[in-house]
Amino acid sequence: MFETPPEEFHVAMQTFLSDSIKKIHETQNPARYLRWVKEQGLQYFAAFAEDENPQIAMNMGLATARRIWNATPLKINQYRPDPLQNLGRNDRCYCGSGKKFKQCCQFVYNNIPAMDSEEVWPQLLHSLSPEELTEALEHKVIPTSVLIDIASDAFDDEEYEFTCHTLGMIFEYQADLLKEYGSFAVQLMCDAFDELGNSEQNLTFLEIQRKSEHTLIRGAAWQRTAATHLLAGDSESAWAALHTARKISPDEPTLDTLELYMLLDEGRFDLAMRRAEMLQQQWRRQ
Repeated sequence: MFETPPEEFHVAMQTFLSDSIKKIHETQNPARYLRWVKEQGLQYFAAFAEDENPQIAMNMGLATARRIWNATPLKINQYRPDPLQNLGRNDRCYCGSGKKFKQCCQFVYNNIPAMDSEEVWPQLLHSLSPEELTEALEHKVIPTSVLIDIASDAFDDEEYEFTCHTLGMIFEYQADLLKEYGSFAVQLMCDAFDELGNSEQNLTFLEIQRKSEHTLIRGAAWQRTAATHLLAGDSESAWAALHTARKISPDEPTLDTLELYMLLDEGRFDLAMRRAEMLQQQWRRQ
């Protein structure tokens, strides 16, 4: 049935997914989107079907399109998906053949895996205007993991301003959803500020997050504050911040590493060695 190499198939599917998400966001209407698929679908799938039966390609395109629609968040639905109604075996098939679903596209549809909106969000974000992105964040529907990945990827690509912008919106609109990402988000934001040379913004950010109602965020802010004081040569303030961080997050292992750095920075090598040996024994028992 399909003779195209897997690499080309993957590229075509990704292109269809990307274009579909854009069209869905543009139309916000299943009938208009599926009409577009019927009109344009063959350009994506014709190469994968037998030349004498392009209907195979169209059936695959329509089935895939329905899966994509069902997973795509809609602006008109507060950025949540609005799945199409499932067809019964004896219902008329959605492709327009006039046949029953079980006699037509059911096999193809059932063999295309369902999608999750978390798979769609990374591409949908590129279609949102700044106002729409803010609206989606206010609804707290964008998976935090997706936003963190985008911010982290931007940092790796040296797009530090975009990293700060993305994380800033997370902290403003859905900090309560950061949960296990809280500490990483604080550190990443501070790293981005450092790369930009924005020390004042960094200090202001930490001052705000040290008062956060979320434990992981508050603990991470105090930890980063300790590291900041250490770099500035203010040992007394660094130790005070570290002790505060320990009270907030007593089980945070990176605090042990920071403590060792602080001991070494002060030249307390024997104490650092004893502390490292004790920590190693603790880690082995865990």
